[in-house]
Formats: sequence, structure tokens, C-alpha cells
Amino acid sequence: GAEFEARWRPIPPLQLFASLGLLQTKFDDFVRGNQPGENFTGNEYPDAPGYTLAAGAMYRSAQGWFVGANVRHTDGYQSTGDVDNSPTQYVDSYTVVDARAGWEWENYTLTVFAKNLFDEKYLTAVERDDSPPLYPAYGMAGDERQIGLTLRAEF
Repeated sequence: GAEFEARWRPIPPLQLFASLGLLQTKFDDFVRGNQPGENFTGNEYPDAPGYTLAAGAMYRSAQGWFVGANVRHTDGYQSTGDVDNSPTQYVDSYTVVDARAGWEWENYTLTVFAKNLFDEKYLTAVERDDSPPLYPAYGMAGDERQIGLTLRAEF
């Protein structure tokens, strides 16, 4: 695997950033028990996306106001514990956008924010097991859109 990150300030109040994560996994030697079909050698690790991307910007004015946004993309991957790499437990890739704006003065920061701004519907885990109590399937949903306001004070 490898991770790359870059930051750039084309003008003093503006900061641009991007990152790339690359990951290639496989089991070199993984045999569980003595049963046929229990050899997972060569399969990918579960919960290990092949790549992740992120990019964003933050603008901070001399007067104290700021605005920023970022986008994050995660490649599809095998779901939790799925060492046999079954297609039914594959989690599709997803992209999420976050944004924030606010104002800083003296010892205070007021921020309005939106996480998952476009309310992307995505799963982070999938289990398609046909045994109770999870029959016939379940998925762990990613965070839905969240909009909020924070006030921070430093003393």
C-alpha cells in the first residue's frame, strides 16, 4: 500500500489539498480447517478498498470568515469478514461531499457544517446470510446527511 498527500497555498488565504491511498491485498497462505472450499489463498482482505481519494479547499479571510469543502471517494471492497470474496458481500464504491462555513473572532468560532451534503446513500458493510436472526440480509448504512451549527470558545 501507499499514501500520498499534497497541500498547496496558491494565495495566502486559500489552501488546496488532495490525498490518494492505494492498497493491494491478498492472502499468501490461508487455509481454514480441512474442508473443501476452505482455502482462501489469493483472496483479497475484507474491508480493504483498492483506493481512496480525497480533495478539498479551505479559504480563510483576514476578516475572520472561512469557507471550505471536501470530497471523499472510496473504492468498492469485500465486506466485513468476507475472506471467501463472495460477490454477494461486495460493497460498492461511494463518494461523499462535506462543506463548512463560519466566522472566527477573538476566542470564538461559529461554524455551520454539512456532512454528506448531497445525502449519498451508501453501505459500509453487507451480509447476505440466510440464517436467523439476520435472514435474509442486512447492510450497515453510511452516515446520512447531517447539518449543524457549532460555537467554540477558547479560554
